Amino acid sequence: MRKIAACNILAGFFLLFFIGMMGFFLRIEVVQQYLFSSQTSSSWRISLFRSAHAHGTLFALIQIVYGLSIPYSCCKKTALLLQSIGLALGAWVMGVLVFFESHSTPDLSSWSWNQLCIGGGLGAWMVAIAWHGYGIAGRIWRE
Repeated sequence: MRKIAACNILAGFFLLFFIGMMGFFLRIEVVQQYLFSSQTSSSWRISLFRSAHAHGTLFALIQIVYGLSIPYSCCKKTALLLQSIGLALGAWVMGVLVFFESHSTPDLSSWSWNQLCIGGGLGAWMVAIAWHGYGIAGRIWRE
């Protein structure tokens, strides 16, 4: 269990570093839009870019907290591994795939593979969070 916890903490810090670097590119993008673009056509891109940066940071911190809270769960090792995969998927899709989505144009008539992957990753993340909460609640009720 310690190895799973350490891997989650490491993945969270790596993602936090990656998303922090993405914040640097966000700043460049915002400055370029402000100085060189008189149109609001790139507001979609900036909004999704900011969303990817904010959600990626939040999900990375949640993955670190998950790694720290593993000892308090009554779940088996296999369940913790599946939860880790679900959390990692959600964190990476919200940090990375939403960034890639910012480079596309909004289209309500069809779904892209990127959008489907974002939905699947978020679904896996929500299941993992609920499952981990159940594991912690089970540990509390048992004692």
